[in-house]
Amino acid sequence: MSIVHEKKVFPAKPDLPHGVELAWFHLANDKPPTDYFNIVRGTTSVLTFQLLGCSEMESGTRSGEQTGIAQVCDSVLLDDSDRPTDLMLREINSRIASSSALSDLKATLVLGKLNLTTGLMEISSAGHPSPLLLRSDKTLSDIVIAGPPLGAALDTRYQANTARLLPGDAVVVYSDGVTNCLNPLDRKYGQRRFRTDLIQTSEVTAGKVVENIEERLEHWLGDKTVTDDATLAVIGFSLDFPVTIET
Repeated sequence: MSIVHEKKVFPAKPDLPHGVELAWFHLANDKPPTDYFNIVRGTTSVLTFQLLGCSEMESGTRSGEQTGIAQVCDSVLLDDSDRPTDLMLREINSRIASSSALSDLKATLVLGKLNLTTGLMEISSAGHPSPLLLRSDKTLSDIVIAGPPLGAALDTRYQANTARLLPGDAVVVYSDGVTNCLNPLDRKYGQRRFRTDLIQTSEVTAGKVVENIEERLEHWLGDKTVTDDATLAVIGFSLDFPVTIET
């Protein structure tokens, strides 16, 4: 099974400042992708990112609706990046829940915002797996947040959690398709194996972390085909805060 770097899932050329590294992979079957990742510079000192996961829908309808939800998320990221992540998520949910074309589509979203001056990161989630913080000393912790999936109710309130990043740290964002990957014996890759493999990465850089998990998953899958999109994005920070901002 081969790993796919899917152009429809990730931005072609994200605008990242010096000292911030992004690496990713997307593992899929022959169906259109159901995951979507984006990262934008809302202001010169704020970096905002999202990972959206959409459910499988009937052929011919799901693709357009998934694109519609991605467009809503991108619009809020670009227009409201100065707002807290829980309020941004609430706005995204409100637009989806009030749309007759989108409200029946099951979708999850994790939304994060990093202040490049202070290193403070804020995270909110709508039914998505919590991101992981991989420290430079290879300790691993959850950035725990919980919230219902998008579109479940019009006036849903979400929460935010924060973590302070240090030089050499990396943020790991993933879809549940990663941990749900099955090997030829139908055994799940699973959370425990995923976390163990993360901390066994040779270096805590975005590229090395992704390369390591990519290799482990390919070995785990063998010739098995995934049944759900598996997406991993890692954002690494190599310099002291504040990060050098080029305008």
